[in-house]
Amino acid sequence: FRIVYKGYGSDGNFMCGKYQSPSEIRGNDSNDNFYILRYADILLMLAEAETHIVGGVPSQEILDNTINAVRSRAGIVPYSNGSNPSGVQINTKEEMLDAILDERYLELAFEGHRWFDLPRSGKAVEIMNEHFKKYYDAFLFNSTGSSNSYYIKNIRPLVNQYCSLFPIPLTEILVNPKLEQNPNAR
Repeated sequence: FRIVYKGYGSDGNFMCGKYQSPSEIRGNDSNDNFYILRYADILLMLAEAETHIVGGVPSQEILDNTINAVRSRAGIVPYSNGSNPSGVQINTKEEMLDAILDERYLELAFEGHRWFDLPRSGKAVEIMNEHFKKYYDAFLFNSTGSSNSYYIKNIRPLVNQYCSLFPIPLTEILVNPKLEQNPNAR
């Protein structure tokens, strides 16, 4: 699976090369040390926390030290809370939380954060059902007699609210019998 050019497969098609390594393959041993937490992740979590703490759009200083620091490194126009005439204006708490969610989607791509961000934001059902709708519509548009091999076939998946809840571990319920298991948790 090792490739010569980062980001391109042997067939020349683009692929995610984010975790590709030049190190030699040696069974279960590797010189690769993948990060667990990135500074950009910390800054975006801080921006989200500050937004909840102030109950609206944080000060321009907080924006500049959190989400705008991430955007600046990527060469993207900064956000403004209205005190700074340049940049993309953010006027409400909802706009700010949406901006943070979008920034996490882009900055932390392929790092396994997205699913955990969606339920926390309360948008898991909305975003995932829109995703499945687009995928299903594309399937119908492109379907032919031989398209029966696609895994989605003629079934459109739907995500319900209970899908965004993890079960509470049994050990926690045993420690505190007042806890009730999340509905439909498996």
